Parts: sequence; C-alpha cells; structure tokens
Amino acid sequence: MYKQFLVEAFSGSDATQNERLFNNLNRLALVLGLEDGDVNVIHNEIGGVIYRQYISRALQKGPLGQEEKTFLTQIKNALGMDEARCTELVRDQELSRVSVLVETMFEKPSVLAEDVRKMRDAADQFDVDLKEDLQVSQLKLDRFFRVELEDLVESDELRPDDLGALEELCEPLHISESAAQRMLEETVQARVSSGLLQAAASQRQQALDAAVAQLNRMLQYASLMECKAEAPAVSQAERSELFMLFQANMLGNGGGGVDGTAKLELLKSVMGIAVAV
Repeated sequence: MYKQFLVEAFSGSDATQNERLFNNLNRLALVLGLEDGDVNVIHNEIGGVIYRQYISRALQKGPLGQEEKTFLTQIKNALGMDEARCTELVRDQELSRVSVLVETMFEKPSVLAEDVRKMRDAADQFDVDLKEDLQVSQLKLDRFFRVELEDLVESDELRPDDLGALEELCEPLHISESAAQRMLEETVQARVSSGLLQAAASQRQQALDAAVAQLNRMLQYASLMECKAEAPAVSQAERSELFMLFQANMLGNGGGGVDGTAKLELLKSVMGIAVAV
C-alpha cells in the first residue's frame, strides 16, 4: 500500500496534489506500522527506477547537465536515498549507455565509422574504458580500429606524412603501436588488391568512370606505404589498359603537372607495370 501511494505521488500531474501526498508519507508509514528500514527499501526501489529511466533518457543527449543533476538531487532528498547508491546508479547508466552503443553497431549489416565515432565520443564523455569497464573483446576493438582507419583514408584525413589521426585511435581502442602498423599494412594491401580487381571488372563491363573511380580510391591507400596489387586474375594487358585509361582521364581533366606525374608513377608501381606505357 505504501509503495502504491508513493508511485501515485510521483505519477500525478497536479503539483499541489503531489506535494500533499509527499507530506503525508511519514504519517502513512506510521499508520501502516512500517519501520524505517521497510520505508528505506521502498524508497530506494522506487528511486532507483526513477533514476535509471530519467538518466537513460538524459544521457542520449550527452552528459548530465545542471538541470538534470538538480532534478536527481530533488529525488534523492525527497526519498532520503543514500548518496553512494545514487552515484552508483548514475555510473551504471553511463556504462549502460556506452554498452548499448557498442552492441547496436553489430545489429546492423555493417559497422559504420560514424557509429564508432559516436560510441568513442560517449565513452570519452563518461570516462568509460571499453576494455576495463565494459570488457569489450579485442576482436571488436580491432574491428572498430579498421573501420575508422578506412574512413580516415577515404576522407583524406590520413596522409603518409601525417598519421596523427590514426595514433589518436590507439589509446581508447587499446591498440598497440605494432598492431596499428600491422592493421594499416593489411588494410592497405587488401584495398589495393581488391581495388585493382574491381577496376578491371568495371572496365570489362565498359563502366569506365567506375574503373577510374576505383583506381583513384586504390591510390588513396597505396600512397600510405609501398605495396603491390596482388590480383593474378588481372592480366598485364588489362593493367596497361587501365593505366592508359587513368592517364587519359587525368589529362582530360587538367590533372597534369608534378602531382599528376607522381600519381601515374605510383599507379604504375602498384600495378607492376615495368615499362613505360
């Protein structure tokens, strides 16, 4: 009966009525013969539900602000909740928020860089360590790193002379320097090889713009380190034709000069074209 009365006091839409109900809580406890311990158990249970629901919604917008903290303090004082318990409830919801962001990424067809950044931002805001606090597996952390790595390359934020953006990912994702280097090499090699295959497939279908786009994307990765496109299915003749297609497209779009020459030399090297085309 006391619990139902308390729920009604929180659920009412009339502030005056709610205040009257709260003011009668002590009298009701006496009438029902409840000890202080019994009352505290009910208060902590109801207060815990309110805390969890309110904080869960609030954290979707970011860290708790002054308005949210004031409201929670009012709830704590009204129910006489233990300070340590309230702090624990807030922390549990912060951990839960980041955990939900981690798990929902794997419910989609693929892990997206935008979602990884959103999750990392939340972990940083709430001071949550993905490995120590949430026990996120190293397999998932590596996956997050590779997704952001590819996005950095394709958005031109990662360059051979500036890998700072990549280094910033290592600490929050628990990636060692050697592991980061290994994954960078593996990613570059995989994207360069698959890029050549896709460019050749597009050329065979006479989708020449798509072939050029694939070669440009391939060069974004190849510029980061020395590598060769491993694609036995693409003959030397096809590679030469792709090179000439890329060269013609670049010159037709005014892409000559030193930068253009460097791109052509890189493409020649990556595709293993030994003689001048």
